[in-house]
Amino acid sequence: MFRAVELHSSEKCPNIYLLYCSSSTNAIVSNMEIYINEYKCYINASIASEISKLIRQKIKNGEADFNFNLNDVSSSCDNETFEHSISYFKTCDVNQAIPHLVMSVFCGHPVDITTENFRFLYLFSKFFDIQKLFEIVTEFSKIYELEFLAQIEEKIFALSQENTDETIEFLIQVLKASDIYTIVHIFKSAVSSRFKNVEVFTEFVIKFSELFSKKHNINEEKSILNLYINDKKDKSIQKNFFLNYYKSLVNNYDCNNSNNTNNQNEINEEEDKEEINQLPILNIIENDDIDAFQAISSQPNYSFKDEIYSSKNDRIGVTGNWLQIAILMGSKNIFKHILMNFLDASLGHNIDYFKYAIMSGDIEIIHLCENNKYLAPSIDKHVLIQYFYLSIQYHHWEITEWLLEKKANIDNPVHIFNSCLENGNFRMFLFFYLQKYFKYSKKSHNQYFNPFPIACRKGYYRLMRWFLKNYSIPIKKLANTYFYFKAIGSAIEKDYDAFFFFFNKHNLIDLKKSFSKKGNAIHLLIKNNNLDIIKTVCSSDNINDSDISSENHSSSFHRNCETDLPYFHTSCYYMNQYVI
Repeated sequence: MFRAVELHSSEKCPNIYLLYCSSSTNAIVSNMEIYINEYKCYINASIASEISKLIRQKIKNGEADFNFNLNDVSSSCDNETFEHSISYFKTCDVNQAIPHLVMSVFCGHPVDITTENFRFLYLFSKFFDIQKLFEIVTEFSKIYELEFLAQIEEKIFALSQENTDETIEFLIQVLKASDIYTIVHIFKSAVSSRFKNVEVFTEFVIKFSELFSKKHNINEEKSILNLYINDKKDKSIQKNFFLNYYKSLVNNYDCNNSNNTNNQNEINEEEDKEEINQLPILNIIENDDIDAFQAISSQPNYSFKDEIYSSKNDRIGVTGNWLQIAILMGSKNIFKHILMNFLDASLGHNIDYFKYAIMSGDIEIIHLCENNKYLAPSIDKHVLIQYFYLSIQYHHWEITEWLLEKKANIDNPVHIFNSCLENGNFRMFLFFYLQKYFKYSKKSHNQYFNPFPIACRKGYYRLMRWFLKNYSIPIKKLANTYFYFKAIGSAIEKDYDAFFFFFNKHNLIDLKKSFSKKGNAIHLLIKNNNLDIIKTVCSSDNINDSDISSENHSSSFHRNCETDLPYFHTSCYYMNQYVI
């Protein structure tokens, strides 16, 4: 699986997330993980990667304005998909409104929904067609009264040492015992996105929790403080460094403000020093700040070489040593500095550093590793093919070309096609496919069309359309296969253009056939309010009101009408307009 690695930066620069592959052999790299309100969603990795690069370049250039032009973003997804997304996003006017949120989401930073970013996240879910995110945002609007929430947020986000008591008094008056989870949600939003003054916020949380619990007779287990710190349902608290940081501060609050023993104070001081020694280096490596890097590494009594190859920074959310991080982030200046001053046979641990160079996608670092006796890659053909697949996973075309020059053993077209499609790397797929890079024998005719069922299974509707348009695939036979039919069902819900293509050009969709528990195609169209498609389908000579009805009156259409009044009204409207 992919995991997001937080690389901490200064207050001036936002936190940037890198994606890298863990030991899992079933890594899915076509999508990038984002976390909204503790739930995992996915966005297209190629687009997110390009935008992250633009953001990082602006940071390096010292730019304070992160309002980037989406037209500058290149993507390996097909042009039609990308242009549709760009044209929609331009109408949202969110770049100017909340650029920091745009940056945070694209870089994989965990985001909590607030009244400020609610509208943006809604549009964002539409822009990238992220169904899970759309559901979360919609559910959020149902759970919370947005005007009331905005009033509470305004008070808490404006918290200062001077107005702490006033804020607490206001909240105690307006909040009820039933609002406890709303309060916790706002606290977490504030922690992850707003507060710089740790001490003020920590004192506020503890003091407010104590008074609120006392007023409403809430036991300790259900107190706000306990929910805020130990909420087992909250997965994001384990992923967000800031939440862990606040958690440790709150847990140690009483100790730090009472007469502890000297030993305890010494322990705390040592922990603070250790934290201070590590975090700036992550920031420095992230920004490839060679001057700051040299300043720290030249400090007396600082065993920088030991730190470089240490893996103990696992505990602050980064796996690997400083050299791995420098390679992975493409920080060329710091990487060169380590090569010249600290690199020797003590590297050890049998770490495949060249793998990280492949993942970084920086060809200059590739060549530097290639010419170093400690970092040079193995020339074994099996190792080269592993690197080749890695370059496909990370969409690094320049690295792929370099490996092709190295004669990587890639004579199995099926595996290559499958890897490109599984990872959403259409650029490489089309290169190998259209250029007929591999030689096919007539006996392996089925291999030539092997990618089509994968495209169906993965839901690449436009690629399916491309296959159907350009190659004589036995379409009617395919229409009866499980994956093809399932893909059509998904197209109805997610991809209008693909649906129109299949319906109008091939007329292969059995509109009366049930899509599992969701009903038939017409039921899905009504439920999703797809007016244009409903017009097309219902105007067909082969469709009448009996197709919308159910013989046994137990279809999902009827069940939804029984339990969902708006759905019922919508259904009646569409049927009256286009069927009856």
